[in-house]
Amino acid sequence: MTDPAPENNEASRKSTRPPRINSHKQFRDEMAALRARLSLSLQQLDHASQQLGRDKRLPPATVSNVLNRDRLPEWDFVADYLAACGLSEDERHPWRDAWQELRARGHDTPDEAAQAAAAPALEADPAAGPHHRGRARAARSAV
Repeated sequence: MTDPAPENNEASRKSTRPPRINSHKQFRDEMAALRARLSLSLQQLDHASQQLGRDKRLPPATVSNVLNRDRLPEWDFVADYLAACGLSEDERHPWRDAWQELRARGHDTPDEAAQAAAAPALEADPAAGPHHRGRARAARSAV
């Protein structure tokens, strides 16, 4: 069997760079999307982390729990995850930059972006009824 063409390898490596990330949820979603683009199962990710000799394994349940929490994962977890995905130290730098930017904002509570996005949807939905629309207006006017 032959190796994939170099341009295919280059294209898949470019896809390891995160886009502009604006929320904790988006960061976690991009981590999951990276694993999906690389066609790695959670079991394969755990196996890869063991092969790297990491102190922390990445059991499927742990990965799932961390990526589904409403907070930014700790950098040690992110670094181990990215290494298990096969990213080099240089390829992890943009992820570290995005992580540090989000961390500097100081939002360790549920994603404000998701909460803000929900408020206009309530007001725009006539089926939500006046009670819900009024609550969305009151929440925005209190800001």
